[in-house]
Formats: sequence, C-alpha cells, structure tokens
Amino acid sequence: MASLTHKQKKALAKDLYLQTHYKQKEIAEKVGISEKTLSKWINTEGWKELKGASLITREQQRRRILLQIKALNDAIESRDEGERYPTPRESDTLVKLSAAVNNLSSNKPLNTIIDIFVDFLEWIKSSNLEKAQEFTQYFDDYIKEEMSKGR
Repeated sequence: MASLTHKQKKALAKDLYLQTHYKQKEIAEKVGISEKTLSKWINTEGWKELKGASLITREQQRRRILLQIKALNDAIESRDEGERYPTPRESDTLVKLSAAVNNLSSNKPLNTIIDIFVDFLEWIKSSNLEKAQEFTQYFDDYIKEEMSKGR
C-alpha cells in the first residue's frame, strides 16, 4: 500500500474527527501524525465547528431537498388547468434541486463508509474484542488505500 501524502492524511484525519468517536490520540495514530499536528488542524481549520454542524446526515439532507421539490411541484399543480407549467425561475430551481439530490444519492462518501464501519466495530466489540481489533486493522488499511486512490 502506498504511503499517504500530507494532504491525504489531513483529509483522513478530518473524516475520522468529524465522523467517529475516536479520541484525538487514536486518530493521530491511525493517520500516522502527531497529536500536536492533529490539534493544530482541528483548531486552525475549524473542525470543532464543522463537527457540530455535521449532525445532519446526507440522507436527511436528501429527504429535505426531495420535500422541497415536492412542494414546488404541488404549487405548480395547484394552478388552473393550462397554467400548470413552471416559470423560468421555478424550472431553474427544480434543475438545481434535482442535481443536488443526484449528488447526494451517488457514491457514498468515505466518511459515510467510516461511520458504518465504526458502528459495525462497536457491535462486534461487544461480543468478540479480538475480532474487532483484527477488523480495525483491515479497515484502517482499506481507508488508507482508498485515500491513496484519491477517493
């Protein structure tokens, strides 16, 4: 497996910080950086603020946008027959909202994969600590490889 670049390490550390419950020491060890470097990134990049703002999930955001599309389509449908066409502004809004939904629906981001695997590790840890540790190493290797591919 190729070594991660500085930029990739920073991106991985950010994902782990924002999307997991790992302690800073654990993140630093997994990414291969010092705790001081991680702390600097957290403070200078505003990761604490981002963590607070990231409580809404990708799926929740997708549902909100779908509801907005439905509301706009309902408003258009409520017009008199023969006038049930979107205005240019409404058409533009529908196109933008649809693109946003498609963007949120495609290819799970790495932080989502991390979330799922962390949940899995917590589940397996309760019954088999050794397996959880083994899977953690595989998971770490997988994430590093994905980061090296530019994902």
